Amino acid sequence: MPRAEIGQLIVLKSGSLNLDVQGFLLDRRARNCAPKTVEFYSFELPAFCGYLRQQGIQATDAVTAHYIRSYLANLSEHRSPGGCACAFRSIRAFFKWFALENDLPADKWRNPLARLTAPLVFGVR
Repeated sequence: MPRAEIGQLIVLKSGSLNLDVQGFLLDRRARNCAPKTVEFYSFELPAFCGYLRQQGIQATDAVTAHYIRSYLANLSEHRSPGGCACAFRSIRAFFKWFALENDLPADKWRNPLARLTAPLVFGVR
């Protein structure tokens, strides 16, 4: 994703969330991740994007912890705790990649997962 620097502040020229997810999936394929791993991300992340679109969020840097919590709470109504934990892991991997891909220092952009913990699965995180 392109970005411009203004003084000490980094302003993201945010593309769409969908384009960033496609970039993430391309990165996973280029890194030769297992086909099932890419398939896993290809299932989980578009579902997350669809939920965010319904909430009016279309840019990756507009996603907040609130939207992730809301998504996971919504997901827990029809998926098992393990399924929710899988969704959380895919979202975490995506945002970690997003920060690294865009060379975003922690003091300029806060990963929305920074304050979230993984959902409990059988009493274990």
